[in-house]
Amino acid sequence: MALVSTLRSHVHHRLLCPSYSVVAAAAATTTSQHSQRPKLRHGVGLSPTTATNTSTRHSSSNVSPGGPGGTGGPGSNNGISGSPQSQLRFASAATATAPKPMTSSTFDAGERVISVQWGDSPSAAIGTYPAIFLRDNCPCTDCMHASSQVRLRELMMWESEVLDEITTIATVQVVGDSAMRVVWGDGHESVYSSEWLRARPLTSDPEKWTQARMSPAKRVHWSSSQFPHDNRFSLPSLLCDPSSLLDFLVGLHRYGVALVTDCGVEDGVAAQIGDKVGLPRETVFGRTWQVRPKANTNSIAYTSLEAPMHVDLPYMQIPPGILMLHCMRPAPPACGGNTYCSDGFLIAEHIRRDDPETFCLLSDVPVTWSHHGHDATSNLTYDFETHYPIIELDRDGNLKQVRLNQVRGSSLNLDANKVQKFYAAMHRFSTMCRSQEYRAELRLEAGEMIVIDNQRLLHGRSALEGEEAMVRCLGGGYMDWDMAHSRIRQLRLQLGR
Repeated sequence: MALVSTLRSHVHHRLLCPSYSVVAAAAATTTSQHSQRPKLRHGVGLSPTTATNTSTRHSSSNVSPGGPGGTGGPGSNNGISGSPQSQLRFASAATATAPKPMTSSTFDAGERVISVQWGDSPSAAIGTYPAIFLRDNCPCTDCMHASSQVRLRELMMWESEVLDEITTIATVQVVGDSAMRVVWGDGHESVYSSEWLRARPLTSDPEKWTQARMSPAKRVHWSSSQFPHDNRFSLPSLLCDPSSLLDFLVGLHRYGVALVTDCGVEDGVAAQIGDKVGLPRETVFGRTWQVRPKANTNSIAYTSLEAPMHVDLPYMQIPPGILMLHCMRPAPPACGGNTYCSDGFLIAEHIRRDDPETFCLLSDVPVTWSHHGHDATSNLTYDFETHYPIIELDRDGNLKQVRLNQVRGSSLNLDANKVQKFYAAMHRFSTMCRSQEYRAELRLEAGEMIVIDNQRLLHGRSALEGEEAMVRCLGGGYMDWDMAHSRIRQLRLQLGR
């Protein structure tokens, strides 16, 4: 698979836990003092600021696991908080390196907040955790179902006076240097591991929280000259080697595109990869499908015409996250049929930087995306319609996905005096998608596959020229990012990565 050197122009009644007899705990030091209020610091917890507050604080130094306080009340496992799976699910950059030992914990009875410190240096990481958050996430088997990790007692169903009692902090202890034990006002005990706490820095920055816990890798945007052609993998390796599969999925998230070789020329490879990741995304076009010229089609993809830059199925509420295109038979080299790709996120960010008015139009104005017809393979008739802007943002203004396709409907939710400007904005986005600066051109050979983030990248195809080009045939399939991210978490647990 070669990167074509010539790039043409035109990117969340009362239910009480059983009573617990409180085992004698180590005496906690109680003092009245002015205490610094911490400021959130992403990744490692909290750091002090100059703000002060007068309150009663209680502190605890390290105690051994078998020391005062025991290991839990009757009927409680009170072990390390959360299963390995739940620990991994919230793994963050803060736990990627060897953590400092947990050295102390203090609590503010009035504010109902517990602070934990890792290490003894002036720059030691400090985490602050409200009592209600910790009690809601108590990992013992009376509060959390052991195998499913689902709450057995929903905190929000408790009456207010009960909620007040069960979130009152009685004592806090550091167990060894790797866990914290809390005894609550009703006698219940909870133990939280250092790893669990460090992986949950309560931060007011939703972007940082989401990026640290839900994103498998930081995205790398690319222009045509930066196309990640080295992000390639062998199909046998993907199917047999968990480490290779993990690298493939993480790389796909990072760059939005991956190349797969050694696929052979038989149909069904997209389904093989989809089954290995989890489940393929089945649509009205089937579990898999073929892209080849055919008569009486309702899609430009099934003609010999050039396929303009687009994303697949923008008329669905949630378009497929991942597109797989496997070349079973290429067109002869001189007969066209090359594959185009451009990074829609890079283009969107450049428009946001250079032309805020155009960016606002593209991200604010809903476009009608519609498609109807009948698929002969699945024998299903469909009539899809949805309304989303070309550039879709999340609640924090970050790029979520882009949509562009010739299946735009003819209705527009826009005042007439703004239509001209909106068309100009669409034209700018489309032109950039096709431009030499952003659009990479590749030729897929037999047995090669390109895998694309269908919510980020735009793709297209050059025209098929001549009768000989009509042999070109690609096998296609879809996956969803939810399934891919699930597999990434499982593989990281399995491989210790």
